[in-house]
Amino acid sequence: MAVHPRHQWGGARSHARLIPRTRVHANDTERPHMIHSATVFLVADDALPAFIESNRSHGLWRQLARQLQPAFVATDLLQNATRRNLVLTIDYFVSPEAYQRCLQSPAYETLLRFRQNLSVVAIQLGAFSFPPHPALTEDTVTESAVL
Repeated sequence: MAVHPRHQWGGARSHARLIPRTRVHANDTERPHMIHSATVFLVADDALPAFIESNRSHGLWRQLARQLQPAFVATDLLQNATRRNLVLTIDYFVSPEAYQRCLQSPAYETLLRFRQNLSVVAIQLGAFSFPPHPALTEDTVTESAVL
C-alpha cells in the first residue's frame, strides 16, 4: 500500500498545531483575525533547492523568522505543479496590528530581502484575512444605522 505524501510529514493534523485556533461564540463582539501575507516568487533553477529548504519547518528563514518576529506564526510554501520554479509563500501573523509592526521592523525587512535575493522576481500579493462572521457584520451594520 502506497503512502500518500501528505501523510509522510503528518498532514493537516500536525500543521493545525502551528496555527492558533479562533473560537467564535454567539455572544462574542470581537473576533481576532490572523493575517495571511501571500507572495509569489520566480526562483532561478540553481537557487530553487536553497529557497525551498530555507522555507521548510527547520530551514534558516523559518528559524530566523520565529526568533526575530514573535507575531509570526507559520509559513506555507506551495510550488506550482507545472512550473517548478514558481513558488507561493503564505506567511501567517497573529493579528493585523502585529503584521503592521513586522512590516516596520528592520529585522523583518531583512528576512524578506533574504527571500528576494534567492529569487528572480518577487510579487507581493498582499495581506488577507477571513471575512468577519455574518452575525458580527450584521450587528455592526445595525448599530451604525441606529447611530
